[in-house]
Formats: sequence, structure tokens, C-alpha cells
Amino acid sequence: MKNIQSQQLHKALLFLSDDERDLIDRLFFREQTEREVAAEYGLSQKAINKRRQKVLAKLREQLKNLKRNFVFLVLKLLCQRGRE
Repeated sequence: MKNIQSQQLHKALLFLSDDERDLIDRLFFREQTEREVAAEYGLSQKAINKRRQKVLAKLREQLKNLKRNFVFLVLKLLCQRGRE
């Protein structure tokens, strides 16, 4: 199950722009603070926080869509097996 979730997250990340992926990478994988990222981008911490919220909302929506598609495909396969 973790492998499926990891794959879905990877796919969802592909829907982000390069700048959005960079922000997520810095905040969650490199564990930089919003203030550190803001200083590197030349923005305020508040601006980075707003961008983070926007990107996370976009990721949540993509993950929801991927999950919905995955469930649909599983149900479709189960229905096809039932006909065999």
C-alpha cells in the first residue's frame, strides 16, 4: 500500500510546475524553513506560506483524482474478472 501511495504522490508531483516542485522539495525534502526559502527567493515568509498552501491544495486535488481513477480501474478489473 505504501508503494502505491508513493507512486501516486510521484505522479501528482508531475502535475506541478518546476517552481512548485522546487518549493515542495525545499520545504519537505530538504527540510528548509519558510524563512530560509523566502530569503533565497527574495520574498517574505508570508508569501512563501501562501505559495505552500496553494501548492499543497493543488497536490491534494491531484491525489484525490488519482485515487478516484485508481479505484475506478480496480472496480473495472474486478467486473471483468467476474464475467470470465
